[in-house]
Amino acid sequence: MDVITFVLTEQDVKAIGQHGLDALAVLDTYLVMKEINKYLINPKADPQVVGMIKKAYSRPLAIAEAATDRELRSALQLIETLRPFDITADIPVETLEEYSRAINKFMECSYATPYRSSVKGYSFKEAMAVVKEINPRVYQKVNKAKTIFTDTHNSGSVGTVFKRSSYNIWNLKIIQYGIEFLLESSKSYSPVAWRHL
Repeated sequence: MDVITFVLTEQDVKAIGQHGLDALAVLDTYLVMKEINKYLINPKADPQVVGMIKKAYSRPLAIAEAATDRELRSALQLIETLRPFDITADIPVETLEEYSRAINKFMECSYATPYRSSVKGYSFKEAMAVVKEINPRVYQKVNKAKTIFTDTHNSGSVGTVFKRSSYNIWNLKIIQYGIEFLLESSKSYSPVAWRHL
């Protein structure tokens, strides 16, 4: 069965082993990840190969999963346009707590990267050097399909759904401090009175 259609079979993956697959995992272009995801959801997929792929492609798979997480996406929608001057003493405590939870959800996600780097030719050469050393036959097959494993030479990094909030990270930290102060202040006295401290 093909892991990457017409390029890489399950036997090829077993032939290059985990070390070779780890080298290939650096070449995580959109087309490669589309094929990998298609293979992973196939019920006929070899469990040993699935385990190897999940280990090698753990980071790109985790980023893709984080990008489709509904809770995280709704948290992003809530906070991506939030600015420090939007947080005032007259905002209800429930809303402040909701903002705080959303900011924490975003900050705790280690896979919330703003960009996916494009895969260039030098990355392909480095990965192919490892694969060639392990199995020359697999090297020849993958080398013929170079266009699948690399982005075009003039392509740049591709933005993710986290891009806007990542640029806003310092504002979000300031907002979080303000929210914590307002929530603490609301416990002891009127939330409007904090300005007079």
